[in-house]
Amino acid sequence: MNHAAKTILSPGATVAVNQPCPVAVVEKPDSLFERFAWIYIFCREKVFRDDTGRIIRAFWPAGEPPASSKVLELGCGPGFYARALAQRFQRISVLGVDSSRELVKYARERATEKALHNCAFVWGD
Repeated sequence: MNHAAKTILSPGATVAVNQPCPVAVVEKPDSLFERFAWIYIFCREKVFRDDTGRIIRAFWPAGEPPASSKVLELGCGPGFYARALAQRFQRISVLGVDSSRELVKYARERATEKALHNCAFVWGD
């Protein structure tokens, strides 16, 4: 009896592997965020609204963070909010982390263009 393994690679995509289940090995393709990073970058930078003001009011009701504050943004994507906070509050330190290498690369490039020395981005899963 031949039972083929079915492996889900990403939402909506499946691959049938014609080997017994315990032996089936399928290489993981790039994530959707890697393959379509440019779409997310475009939407985040040009289409979605800027909620920086709401974020600031939610975290710092007085209007600004204490000097030398450290902000960590997990899932920062292209770094839109991390860069906005670093630019507005130059006495704080902002670290953005994302699982997409393409989005981290983009965030770093934009931070360099704006000469944001209080803002860094790292890849992490």
